[in-house]
Amino acid sequence: MSKVRLIFLGTGGSIPSKKRALPAIAVKYLNTAILLDCGEGCQYRIFEAGLGLNKVKTILVTHMHGDHVLGLPGILQTYAFMGRSESLVIIGPRGLKDFVESVLSLVPCALKYKIDVIELDKKHYDVIYEDKTYKISAVEAEHTIKNYAYLITIKEYYRKIRDDVIAELGLKMSPELYRRIIRGEVGFIEACGKRVPMYQLLKIKSKFKIVYTGDTRPCRAIVELARGADILIHDATFSCELNEKARATGHSTAAEAALVAKEARVKELVLFHISARYSNASKLLVEASAIFPETILPNDMDEIERDV
Repeated sequence: MSKVRLIFLGTGGSIPSKKRALPAIAVKYLNTAILLDCGEGCQYRIFEAGLGLNKVKTILVTHMHGDHVLGLPGILQTYAFMGRSESLVIIGPRGLKDFVESVLSLVPCALKYKIDVIELDKKHYDVIYEDKTYKISAVEAEHTIKNYAYLITIKEYYRKIRDDVIAELGLKMSPELYRRIIRGEVGFIEACGKRVPMYQLLKIKSKFKIVYTGDTRPCRAIVELARGADILIHDATFSCELNEKARATGHSTAAEAALVAKEARVKELVLFHISARYSNASKLLVEASAIFPETILPNDMDEIERDV
């Protein structure tokens, strides 16, 4: 069974605290990973998680505030020292290309890998980037500077054997045959004196969707982007009593994140970008869960794993 892992490398916002580092999440599926934002020191957390830095093929930057991008220089230099040869895609708002070029001017050795920087400037992108595993879309969110929320759609299909059909055909499945069918290595199987195509033996779930907002106020664009998503990772910087501060700084409260999740009818809400003022952020979880029960509040280095 294929699974997607979300590794919360840093869950804080603006400034780090003893408990929460700056924003960075790794989304790992099969043998590849996407990095959502790149807070200061996130490469150390990648090593700590045992993820493997070279598994990161794509980096999504929501906006150009320092707490979301200052881990990028270290990663790019480490790749150069490691002799990385595989290309890297970095996506983010206008200004990202100049930032990357400035960083590379400080790297003391030649790059052996290609960096493809994709800058965004429109309000909506149906498809920014696509490969055999992922499709990435984006909308402009509401923050104090241009900020993009991303939709990552996992295209790899999760295949599950239909036990009812297997029983009806009287088939006996060896573990090796089971694995080969799941991988799509078998086109048909002999049963009841005829060839049975593999698609008749499989249940297929075609999409798994993750939405990541970065820093944002609640907004219609994110509700529509997240409609029916499996996981919504939403800015939840403050509790309800700091609602005015959330408005003034372009952030959301935990309750506002829950209202977005409820309206978008997502399956699960993840509270993220937690202010350093909360040494114990459980009140944020209480406020959000009262509105949207399927809410979690991860700590740094927590992982969640979901079937795809």
